[in-house]
This record gives sequence, structure tokens and C-alpha cells, in this order.
Amino acid sequence: MFLLPDAGHATANERALSQMTRVRITAQTGTTLSLGLTLRAGLEQVFKNGSLLDPGADYTISGATLTLTSAAVSTDVFVVYGHFRG
Repeated sequence: MFLLPDAGHATANERALSQMTRVRITAQTGTTLSLGLTLRAGLEQVFKNGSLLDPGADYTISGATLTLTSAAVSTDVFVVYGHFRG
């Protein structure tokens, strides 16, 4: 979770960012990865080995599943920032 220096004066974007959760995924292979939590798709950012992926072109998300257009290998590290539902 991001911390804001003065939440009383935060912009709408800063408030939205402060409510994002980070999920780190490692040691999964193939094109379907489990996020472990249900993600509200459309506001997420997905990184593969530090590079920002393009939604639609590089991946899609449905519920708690991240589907890649190119298969992951066991050494890939994915970091997903988004609004998750328990």
C-alpha cells in the first residue's frame, strides 16, 4: 500500500493509488497465472521482470486469473498492482 504525506490534501489519483495492493508472483510457468485474490480488472498495472505489460496485447485478467499471451518461465517475476477483493 502506498502512503501519502498528507491524505487530507490528496488528489483523486493519489487516493486511488493509496488503495492499490501489490501482488508478487514467482515460480509459475505457462500462460495462466493465479493471483490468489480477485482483481477488479481495468485499473491494474502488471510488470514482468520490471517491464510494464500492455493490457490486451500482453495479458488479460478475469477474476483471480492472469492469462498471458506469451508463456511465463519459472524465473519470471510478475508484480501486479491493483484493487483486489478478498
